[in-house]
Amino acid sequence: MVAILIGVLVLGGIVLGIVLAVRRHRWIKGMREKGWEFVDSPHLAITADLGCPPFGQGFVRKVDDQVLGQVGSPPVPFQMVEYHARSFDDELAVLKLPFALPELYVCDGSTARVGCVGEVHPHPRWTVLTTDHAAADAVLGACGPALEALAATGHKVDLGIDGSNLVALSAPREAEHLDPFLQALAGVAHGLATLERHRVPEPARPPFPFYRRPDWVYHGRRDDLLRTVRHQTGGFGHRAEHVLTGDSGQLPFIALRHHWKTQTTVTTSDGRGGTTTRTQTNHHSEDLLEITLPAAWPFLLVGDAGWFAGGEKVELESARFNELFDVRSDSPKLAYDVLHPRQMEYLMQSRPPTFTLSGTVLRVSSSHDTEWIGHTLDVLTGFLARVPGWVWKNLGVPEPSFTRPELG
Repeated sequence: MVAILIGVLVLGGIVLGIVLAVRRHRWIKGMREKGWEFVDSPHLAITADLGCPPFGQGFVRKVDDQVLGQVGSPPVPFQMVEYHARSFDDELAVLKLPFALPELYVCDGSTARVGCVGEVHPHPRWTVLTTDHAAADAVLGACGPALEALAATGHKVDLGIDGSNLVALSAPREAEHLDPFLQALAGVAHGLATLERHRVPEPARPPFPFYRRPDWVYHGRRDDLLRTVRHQTGGFGHRAEHVLTGDSGQLPFIALRHHWKTQTTVTTSDGRGGTTTRTQTNHHSEDLLEITLPAAWPFLLVGDAGWFAGGEKVELESARFNELFDVRSDSPKLAYDVLHPRQMEYLMQSRPPTFTLSGTVLRVSSSHDTEWIGHTLDVLTGFLARVPGWVWKNLGVPEPSFTRPELG
C-alpha cells in the first residue's frame, strides 16, 4: 500500500512537472511571437542603472525571466523582468527614456509606493510623490491622457521615474495582456520625452546601489573585515556576510552579520546503563554596527544597560527620560554635558536602539536590515550633531563639521 502511494506521488510530480514545462514553453513562445527576446537567466547587472524602490533596497536581490524588446511608435526600448528583493516579489516593466528626469511616483491607490522619499503632490486623480513640484505638474500635463489609457487596460497604475527609466510595477505576465500594457506605457514615455526642460543629470550609481545612500558600499562576504570590529572570538568558522561601509555624513561606519560555530559534547543514556557520546555543532550569529568617532570618548551607554554594563549609573533631570533609557558612564559629567535637555527630547522622540561610545567607536545593538541601518545611522548622526562643540574641544579635537550648534 505504501509503495502504491509513493508511486502515485511520484507520478503526480512527473505530470505536474510536464504541465509546468509545457506552460512555460507556451509563455516563452508567446513572447517571441511578439518579436521580443527572452532571457532565461539574466544577471543582476541588468538593474545597474535602477536605484529607486523597489530597487536599491535590501541585501538579497534577484532577477529572473527577462523579456526585451521595443514598443510604440516611435519605438521605446523596454525590458520586463521578475524582480525579488526583501519584501518585493513581482514582475515589472522598465521603459528607457531619452534623458533623466526628477524622481516621481504616480499611482492609482491612496498611498504612494512603499519606501519612497518625496513630497505629496496634490492631484484629484492620482496619488503623486515628487521631489520637484514643477516637474510633477509638467509630467501630469504631458502624460494625462496616456495615464488614463494605462488605467483603461484594467491593470494597476504604479509608475516611477528612476533617472532615465520609467518603471511600472505589477506588469502582466502573459504576452496578450503585456502588449497593451506596454503600448499604454509607451504613450507615457512619449509624453515624458517632451519634457527636456526638466532634464536632470543621470544619477551616478555604484554597481550595487542603495536608495538615497550614495556613500554606501556593499562588499558582500568579507571575512577579513571582522578584524576591524569588536566581535565574538570564540569558536571557529568565523565569517562576515553582507558587509556594508560608508561615511554617513563624515562619520565612517561598518555594518555586517557575523556567523561562527561552536561544538559541544552531548552524552545520552540508552536506558540500559550504557551511554553514547556525540559532538554537536552549534551555529551562532550577531549583527554588528560601528561608527568611527573623530575623538576618543570615555565609556557612555544610552539605552538598556542589562546586568553587566560598566560605568556609573547616571540619573538625569528628566524623570521620563530616566524611565526610557539607562545611562551609564565612566564620566558622569560628560554624560550630563552631552545629554542636555534638547538632546534628551530628541532621543525620546527618535528612540534609538541601545548604543555605547568608548574610545573612537560608537557601537549599536544592531539589526542587519538596510532600512533599519539607514534609520539608525540618521538618528545617531543627529545625536552626535547635538553634542556641543565645546565638548568635542574638551575631548581634544576641533568642533566637527557635522555638529549643529543651533540644536545643542
